[in-house]
Amino acid sequence: MNLKQAAASLGVHYQTAYRWVRSGELAAVRVGARYEVSDAAIHQFIVTRQSVLRQAIPQSSASPRAVDHPDDALEDLEAMAADPLVSLPSLTAFAARRGREVLGDLCLVAVTRADGTVERAALDHVHAARASFVAAALSVTGPQPPRMGSVLAPVLTEGAVVRVPHLPQDRLRAGLRPELRQYLADHPVIGVLAAPIPVEGAVRGMVVFTRDTPADPYTENDEEFATLFAERVGSLVSAAHEIEVAWQVREDLAGRFHEWLANVPLGAAFDPEWVQSLLDGYPTDLAVVVYDPAGRIIGANAPTERVAGYDRTGLTGLTFTDVVDPADVETERENFSRLASGELDYHDFHAIRRRSSGTTIDFAMHRVAVRHLDSSLACVISVGRPVRLSHRIRDLIGVPAQ
Repeated sequence: MNLKQAAASLGVHYQTAYRWVRSGELAAVRVGARYEVSDAAIHQFIVTRQSVLRQAIPQSSASPRAVDHPDDALEDLEAMAADPLVSLPSLTAFAARRGREVLGDLCLVAVTRADGTVERAALDHVHAARASFVAAALSVTGPQPPRMGSVLAPVLTEGAVVRVPHLPQDRLRAGLRPELRQYLADHPVIGVLAAPIPVEGAVRGMVVFTRDTPADPYTENDEEFATLFAERVGSLVSAAHEIEVAWQVREDLAGRFHEWLANVPLGAAFDPEWVQSLLDGYPTDLAVVVYDPAGRIIGANAPTERVAGYDRTGLTGLTFTDVVDPADVETERENFSRLASGELDYHDFHAIRRRSSGTTIDFAMHRVAVRHLDSSLACVISVGRPVRLSHRIRDLIGVPAQ
């Protein structure tokens, strides 16, 4: 079975199953461009988990995965695009670790704001003591990303890739703050490779790799990897910002719906005309759909119409099962039930939606249940944002092609 089917068998999101495979916890065979998981592997995984729970002693994987291949790191970053929750702290920390594992010795991922100051940064080094020193050094250099004098300046100012196989130490020394120069003997930087992080056509930070010795200088292949790696980080930075916006939209709209409920009798149903008027007047580029307690659409905004290909009258009255692939209907019912039953008030998940043309699109859904004072469900607000999965990742995790 493919990875998506294996995830369904285990009762988890396929992104979770993908991580189990990549960590070596769930055995899988790569067949061409996809992972295949056997029934025996599923059984072994379940038995192992049950054994761990009985013994209450963490057990390491019997077959750890090698984590130093460039394609593995790029795939890992691509796969994160399907996550319904991506944050700057999590993606920078993950990217710094994976970058260090591939190119070492150090990897720094710094995401900047529009004004050039650091919004979030993370670093990883093969030696924990070196990582600790570099983190401390960065903490005293202020809000600007490190430039090592003029060495890394072109990355941020011109969007250029900088590769210096053997960095002249006098140049490095001149570019450091005087307070840090005494530490160069114990914490050398011999080779440097840096690539810009592109976000919507602008440079919003950089990925920096350094080497501690001259024995293994960075190559053109390393430069190509660094460029692709930084591009994928940029895509995830965009996703993280979109999620922040989606959560804010969801919270704002939920507040307005609660205000309406406070002025009507308990149990009153929302007026579809009021719902549609509210959505028409709310400024957002994200797709917003409102469902009644039975899962029928009672309102949708203009971005939803543009993405789905339905006009407003065509969407109203449809249920969530009408706009998904038949194979996903049961999963969609379970997702909606988690909110309707009261198990959850908020729910983020990845979904595939079918346009009016019959083509499909990947979405990250950010939902909230709006309830009456007696906790009964009044409506569900769903804020959706398209996510971009490469064909390679679609094949690996068993998501059908669009």
